[in-house]
Amino acid sequence: MTTKTALLLETKPYNAHQFKAALCTAKHPGGNVHFKLAWTDKLATAINYCKQIQFDVVLMKLALKDSDGLNTLKRFRQHTQNIPVILLLEEDQASLALEALRQGALDALAHDESRGRVLYNRVVMAMEKNEQWETLQRKTRDLAQRNEELDAFAHTLAHQFKGLIGHVVGYSDYAMIHYDDKMEEELADILRTIRQSGHKMHHVVRELLTLAKVRNNEIEQRTLNMNEIIAEAMGRLSFQIESRRAEIIVPTQWPAALGQAAWIEEVWLNYISNGLKYGGLPPHLELGADVQSDHLIRFWVRDNGPGISLDAQVNIFKAKDRANELAVRGDGLGLSIVQRIVEKCGGRTGVISQLGSGSTFWFTLPQASIAPRPHFPNVVEREPFHISG
Repeated sequence: MTTKTALLLETKPYNAHQFKAALCTAKHPGGNVHFKLAWTDKLATAINYCKQIQFDVVLMKLALKDSDGLNTLKRFRQHTQNIPVILLLEEDQASLALEALRQGALDALAHDESRGRVLYNRVVMAMEKNEQWETLQRKTRDLAQRNEELDAFAHTLAHQFKGLIGHVVGYSDYAMIHYDDKMEEELADILRTIRQSGHKMHHVVRELLTLAKVRNNEIEQRTLNMNEIIAEAMGRLSFQIESRRAEIIVPTQWPAALGQAAWIEEVWLNYISNGLKYGGLPPHLELGADVQSDHLIRFWVRDNGPGISLDAQVNIFKAKDRANELAVRGDGLGLSIVQRIVEKCGGRTGVISQLGSGSTFWFTLPQASIAPRPHFPNVVEREPFHISG
């Protein structure tokens, strides 16, 4: 048997005795809660009691000697935020139930529910509900704190890794530049492997840092200069473009969209990088945009690769380990981060593909609320320029 302390706010002694009988005296089959009941007919006294005693629940009539109506609940809540309150409504107060719940009451019992076994059951159920809610809130706070600690640790660790990886790549580059003609081919291959692995590790660390920023930060939507964003992404991929002898068609103009420039650069970087890796030999990529009727702009990258099966497309934007590089696109976190970024900016991601016909990866962003230009270039009407490796 569990003992709980309850405070009753009631002006009529007879009613107070009835409540005490229902909660403290009567034997309820299956009931495992015993109540100790304190009683007052004044709000000020009740507030003072709550400062001295930790009550498990408060049963409140709205009409007291020093307060009346929903103002009673409001004033009580100003002094006692954490104590669950159950209102005991009179017959003419039923319309107040919904507003009382909005103002913080745990439950509101109609006049015919405030007696005997019904009263006991409703009070016990309301208290159990409140305990479950408090447990959930406590676990949520604990989880949030742990996540903050893990994020801080991961952020520190990631930056340390970036520094260490930079040393590995830097020294391997130095050796390749200054001692390439003096080392055996086998050693040169080993250094090239170290260098490539270092760049891949740097890429993974950057993705993890981006993921942490996307998850934790709110963004301020601004009009994007897509020409500059794509130029930055292409500059970061210049080595891959040249080494793979890729041809990339880019429009000279873009419709104005809203987003966060640094994050959208990561989206383009991922889509173009995937097109270079998994496109044809040599890769042929085409970038474009379409203004949709729903005030979103659809940006896309089309490649000449082998295409993606319908089964692989289903989970393609989920974080994964890539088992088959030709069947599943992206480097583990890459496309899942793209999806998080775009959704945070108010858009969506997707892919259109079939085996043997290449793939088109797309994302949408809100259209900037500016005066529209007479014409936006689309997939057919534009003057593209070409970038070839």
